[in-house]
Amino acid sequence: MAKRIKKYTAPSPDTVEIVVDSVVAALTGNATTATASSGLITTAGGGTTLTMGSITTGQTFVLSGTTIQGAASLGDVSGPATNTDNYVPQWNGANSKLLKNGYPVSATAGAATIPVSDGSNKLDTWISAASTSDVGIVELTIASEVTTGTSDTLAVTPDSLAGSTIFGVKCVNVNAIAATTDVTIQDGHAYIGPLPAALNGMNLISAAANTITAGVTNATTIQIHNVTDAADMLSANISIATTATHGTGTVDTDHDDVATSDMLRIDVDAISTTAPKGLFVTLEFQLP
Repeated sequence: MAKRIKKYTAPSPDTVEIVVDSVVAALTGNATTATASSGLITTAGGGTTLTMGSITTGQTFVLSGTTIQGAASLGDVSGPATNTDNYVPQWNGANSKLLKNGYPVSATAGAATIPVSDGSNKLDTWISAASTSDVGIVELTIASEVTTGTSDTLAVTPDSLAGSTIFGVKCVNVNAIAATTDVTIQDGHAYIGPLPAALNGMNLISAAANTITAGVTNATTIQIHNVTDAADMLSANISIATTATHGTGTVDTDHDDVATSDMLRIDVDAISTTAPKGLFVTLEFQLP
């Protein structure tokens, strides 16, 4: 029971041995070891005899006065003789100091099992898919999926909604020239504005125009001008070919943005020799 931790020779011829042990240090005899017999612990050198208290298998023990007793009351913890690999232990009973097998841990979902991440550091197999009635894991949409609008399992994000070519686009239609009136070359056939806050920060993404009666010989061309910014918004005018009634233009990406209260103007820069009649312009805007 004794534990020698250091032995050295003093300056005098005497030899001093230091022994550290909670039991032996308390004995009044000169023993360096202790023996147990008939429920007693006595010193080999005839020193003090200590009585054995209640000690059960698996307990540590401590010295209490002249009695050696089990240390259960001091908070020692013991476990089962056998256990299962990869189990997290549980306390066995209320206010117990005894552990028992608890629950297994696994990267695969299972009943009464503690989850751990898989090889990709995820817990995907543990989380069920979300639905209209159940909370769970869900995939986020991209803009094209919002435009398709057929999924009932994907979650829409603000970015994918804004990027949708249907739900993220705002349209403006303007009757610039009456249906029975000849189209003429002129700046400011119609104005759009002041633009509402709903268009603030958006970009012009397309521009198209229609006439009611087609012109003959040469194309009719239309420009969209941002009066507030003093800039044309199309790098190539809307062009309605001879004998046609519909045409599109090319947006200038350096001058496509609009803001609240901007004023836009519809200009006709060229017409057919035989002028078309009526002019309707359609503009589409979307967040960048």
